[in-house]
Amino acid sequence: MHLFILLFSSLPAFAVNAPACGGAANLNELFRCAEQRAPALKAADYTLAEANAKQAVYAERRNPDLGLESFHGSVAGVHQAESNLALGFPLELGGKRAARAEVGLRAVGEAEAAKFRARAELRRGLLLNLHRYRQAQHEREVVEESIGSFAKLLGQYGARASLSPEQETSAAVYRMAKSEYELKKAVLLDELDELDGYFFLNLGTRGSALKNLLPPSPAEWPALSAKVGEGGSPAMAERRAARLSAEAALSLAKSESWPTLMVGPSIRRQEQGGAVGALYGFNVGLTLPVFHAGGSARAAAAKRVEASDQAQTLSSAAEGAEREVQAAVYGRSTALLKSTLSHREIERAHGAIEGLFARGVVPSPLVIEAHRSYFELEKARNERERKAIDALLQIRTIDGTILEDTL
Repeated sequence: MHLFILLFSSLPAFAVNAPACGGAANLNELFRCAEQRAPALKAADYTLAEANAKQAVYAERRNPDLGLESFHGSVAGVHQAESNLALGFPLELGGKRAARAEVGLRAVGEAEAAKFRARAELRRGLLLNLHRYRQAQHEREVVEESIGSFAKLLGQYGARASLSPEQETSAAVYRMAKSEYELKKAVLLDELDELDGYFFLNLGTRGSALKNLLPPSPAEWPALSAKVGEGGSPAMAERRAARLSAEAALSLAKSESWPTLMVGPSIRRQEQGGAVGALYGFNVGLTLPVFHAGGSARAAAAKRVEASDQAQTLSSAAEGAEREVQAAVYGRSTALLKSTLSHREIERAHGAIEGLFARGVVPSPLVIEAHRSYFELEKARNERERKAIDALLQIRTIDGTILEDTL
């Protein structure tokens, strides 16, 4: 809770000044609004803008070199002076400039892949937290209803002039049960505050303003696609971008092994005694591979390509295994949710029991146990529902469809 208070007081200007998302008409509008103001997406936008700006730098031509030498002295008592001016234009052999431009282009690709991952994570987080906010609000209502029932029963005992030992025991048990549910309510209020903090940070509004946008408890669970997404996940997009960047770095390392020629005009001004003259010519210069020929840089770049290949293979295998796990979780969870009592059936059964409570024909242990069963069953169903939603969203992330679907 303290973390979110700190975040509220130190939000960057772009998040505070951006329009809040509480006025969105539907979930798709809400997601688009979140992408305009969520800090993670803003950071990804800045990184992408920087990469685009650097791309022009990578493609720039090298500036020419200007050299000047000046000598003054005397030989056999005769004053002599000489000045040499040389202008050298670089001729980059081996495709250096094209290789640098490719490095810049691949850096943009990596930034775009990182933004894709940030968008996917934002959408998944929003969907999970919107569903959880709905669930937590319902659990809060259940807890408050139980507290109200216990308070009503305690009021009935308090209105009596005297109580029998059994009635005193029942009243004590109801007081303890009421305290227990007040503690449960405090836990839920803490969670709702944390969710409010998440929404405020990413949407600029509290959960109460999103009441009409909260997704309902899924009545029908979508079937999983039999065809696994072929490398369309954000993680694989980042791996591919890293692989292309590694290839560009290797091309650059190879091009750096070639010398850079410096070619241009030269002017020499000479003065001897009282005579002054000028000579005109051209200069040629290049670096000599005396200490190394760039072999270490090429080897390191080649290892980076090899590491990128291995990372792609391992990431693909890991995602395939994770998809199988999540598919099993999703199938088991949805089967349970379909076979067990629904929220409506649980509430209907509890309402019938409440009628018996009001008539006073149910002993206190059963009253408390009925309320506890009601709350625990709703909570357990919500937890399983959340697990099914999370599994489905993870599968859609792996398949690369997370940005297209909602639940």
